[in-house]
Amino acid sequence: MLTDVKARKLKARGKPLAVGGVAGLYLRPGTKNGAGKFTLRFVSPETGRRRDMGLGTYPAIGIALARKNAIEARDLIERAIDPIEQRKREQNSTEGNAQNLTLRTRRFRSMRI
Repeated sequence: MLTDVKARKLKARGKPLAVGGVAGLYLRPGTKNGAGKFTLRFVSPETGRRRDMGLGTYPAIGIALARKNAIEARDLIERAIDPIEQRKREQNSTEGNAQNLTLRTRRFRSMRI
C-alpha cells in the first residue's frame, strides 16, 4: 500500500508506484521529486482496448481521493461503461448547459434594455 511518506520520496522520472487497494492504479513520477500523476490502467468495456485514465496530480490530489476516484471508475467498468467516455459525455452536457445559460442570460439582458 502506498503511503504519503513513500509518495513524497518519489524520484523524478523513476518507476511508477502501484498505489494498492485498486487494480491498475499507479502514481507515475513527474519531472520534480515528490510529484507525480495518478493513472488508472484498464481495458475499455466498450472497445476492448487498454486505456489509461488520469486521476489528477500528486500532491494536489491525495492518495485517498485518487483511490476513491479509481474505485468509482472500476464500478463503471463493471457496469460495462468506459469511465473516460462517461467523463467526456458529462463534460459535453455541462458545456451545453453553460452555453444555454449564456444564451438565456443574453436574451434576458437584451429584453431589459
